[in-house]
Amino acid sequence: MSLNVPAGRHATDFVTGFVIDWQRFESAKQASADLSDYLAAANYTMEEKQLLLYQVFEGLLEPFTLSLLGLLLAQGKLAAAPQIGAMAAQLLDRWNNTLTVQVTTAAPLPAAEEEALTAMLQERYGKDILLKKTVDETQSGGALLRVVDKMFDGRVKSQADFTAAFAADWQIIEDALNSGKEDREFLGSAEHALAEKQQLLRRLLGEKIDPLMFVLLSLLVEKGAVDAVAAIGAVARNMLKRWQEMLTVQITTAAPLLPAEEQALISMLQERYGQEILLQKTVKAELIGGAVLKIGDTLFDGSIQSQLATLQKELLK
Repeated sequence: MSLNVPAGRHATDFVTGFVIDWQRFESAKQASADLSDYLAAANYTMEEKQLLLYQVFEGLLEPFTLSLLGLLLAQGKLAAAPQIGAMAAQLLDRWNNTLTVQVTTAAPLPAAEEEALTAMLQERYGKDILLKKTVDETQSGGALLRVVDKMFDGRVKSQADFTAAFAADWQIIEDALNSGKEDREFLGSAEHALAEKQQLLRRLLGEKIDPLMFVLLSLLVEKGAVDAVAAIGAVARNMLKRWQEMLTVQITTAAPLLPAEEQALISMLQERYGQEILLQKTVKAELIGGAVLKIGDTLFDGSIQSQLATLQKELLK
């Protein structure tokens, strides 16, 4: 007999259904001595016992549960049913205290990064973490997190976007700490445990900031460096101002630019436009060679793909 394992069901839903099914089976056995005696009797064949099992429970239990019961019966291990039910109930309790987090990245997470992310989220939310991973190669980097119904967008669109998000979150932190002198003193005091300070941070900031910012702030608190919050905010705002004054140039090439090529291009553009250059790079093999530049609303297409298309049009005239 094979197990009819359900496909496409969330683990928590599956275990919940399994626990309910198992409780129904246990209750039926306890309520009917005849059923228990029949299944345990040596003078009935295995086929007869399995037939009774299916006649009584088919339609009441999930196919997977019924298959597992039949397998235990065939192996003479039905007496282990209470222990299996208890283990499933314990697993469900653990899952109910587990926070499911969906993470989408441009490439599979290395084991060390997954472990670090899980530890960060456990510290942030105070729960076990069930990490559901998805790879989206269209992302340029970073990660997109979904925690319950809240999204944290840490995808790398550009350094300017990241700096803007960092500066905005850090301003929320500064405002929260500046609004309460007692809270700030509590966080800076050596008399209070780190766990108490983290609990205060959760109460003050809640879901207002990115988990990464929360961990960074927790680290400052742990190291007794709460006073550095203002200095970090000032640096972030200065960096954002610099990025905002830069000219963004998008370049698409058939292969990654060599460092020397990238530096030469930046120098040429700085001389041409009189501004610092923020270069956003994309690789598309179908260009064959050359490059496509986008500066503001102006597009400069110097790709071999474009040149071949132009040649084709000329030949068809």
